[in-house]
Amino acid sequence: MRPKSVFNLLFIIIINIVLLGGCTRYIPMPLSKEAVKRRLAGPDMRNIPVLEASIRHPVLKPVSFNIHDGLSLDEAAILAVIANPDLCTERDRLSLATAQLLQAGLLPNPQLSYAVDIPKGGITEGAKTAYRLGTDWVVTALLGRQIKKDVAELNREQINLSVAWKELQTAHATRMAMIHVIAVREQIKLQKEMEKIIDSSFSDAEKAVEKGLMTESNLAGIRAEQNTVQSAILAMEKEYKKQLIYLKKLMGLPAGYKITVQNNISLPDHISLPVFSEFTGNMQNRRLDMLALKHGYESQEAAVRAAILKQFPGITLGINRAGNDTDLHTIGLGISIEIPVFDMGQGKIAIEHATRQKLFDEYVSRVFNAESDMAMMETSIESLNKQIAHAQKEVEGLEFLVRIYSTALNKGLTDMLTYYNTFNRLTEKRVDMIGLKSALIQTAMSMGIEGGYYIPEKSLLAGIISIKGQVPDNAEPNMGGQ
Repeated sequence: MRPKSVFNLLFIIIINIVLLGGCTRYIPMPLSKEAVKRRLAGPDMRNIPVLEASIRHPVLKPVSFNIHDGLSLDEAAILAVIANPDLCTERDRLSLATAQLLQAGLLPNPQLSYAVDIPKGGITEGAKTAYRLGTDWVVTALLGRQIKKDVAELNREQINLSVAWKELQTAHATRMAMIHVIAVREQIKLQKEMEKIIDSSFSDAEKAVEKGLMTESNLAGIRAEQNTVQSAILAMEKEYKKQLIYLKKLMGLPAGYKITVQNNISLPDHISLPVFSEFTGNMQNRRLDMLALKHGYESQEAAVRAAILKQFPGITLGINRAGNDTDLHTIGLGISIEIPVFDMGQGKIAIEHATRQKLFDEYVSRVFNAESDMAMMETSIESLNKQIAHAQKEVEGLEFLVRIYSTALNKGLTDMLTYYNTFNRLTEKRVDMIGLKSALIQTAMSMGIEGGYYIPEKSLLAGIISIKGQVPDNAEPNMGGQ
């Protein structure tokens, strides 16, 4: 091999070594039990105020986080957004989309080639080692580069909005779970009050039976009331523990993690809604999932343009230098063109067109379903308002009746069983009313989310749904026709 050929080969090897030296190095990330255990331990509550202040969400806003007075509705929602493991996975999708955007802007590398032909047989006298050194590059990569970047950018924004929508949905689910926990807690309190009253008087009832002032059947009736209340308490305590674990799951906390829910949260007995047309107006520019679909549609429009542009045949240019065995040296230019005989991109174009149509129809379907769901929720809220008002009247009537029977019982004009039956009916009606209030506030929250709103806790508990000033911080892409 000639010294010059050896020099060329060494030159290529050195270039590759230098280029490889600037590559990203591998950093191991073992899936060890210790690493998983650290993630499953839940967040350090002392760091929550710092993490909460770093939230940048188009709808959810930072709240004053105080971990010492128990969790409020909004604090629980923010904690879920910070620590929920499923949301961590969703945010990883955004990191992946950012990496794909970086990849979309990169051009293909040029190809460097080198070959030698060493004389080994035949008439080799005077023959030289032949070689070829060349470089090639696909010039048509420039044509679709900007469209690829546009597609990746729109895709990243779509995922960003989708992640924000998942975060909003998780915050909503957490507040719903909080309401359920609060409602069951209040129901347990009512039943325990009833149990305390029956237990405190049961011994007196037994003495009354011994003295002949009360029959055994009356005592059996009181015992049955006592058992009914205890069974209700056991069932509610089971539901409370179940809901508490579910709440902690949403907030990314282990099942054994101790949390405290604020005691001063009072459920509203009436919800005032704005005019339905105002509630649904401009919904398509508020709901994050619809904004995400719009960006997805724009991305697909760009994908259609890219597929059409790819019909242009691929062209590769090259420059080479060569030397043959007679010591003749040449410099040449080369070009190769793909001939679109069989595959003219028609399959890819058809796929992109069908995908665009699917996205359009999905968007229309989502708008239609949202408006229908909100109409049903509005009807439910109106009905629940009336049911609670009626239940309140029933409670007031039973309270009056309990006071009458209490006075009559003290004067010996009625029996304990009649009094306890009435008091138990009052307790059951109060428990039912808490269930109605819980359903009311949860329906109001769901209607808010369907309309693209996140109703603040203060407004929600006051029963006044305000929608002024609630516009997500996102650009609005245009939605094209079919």
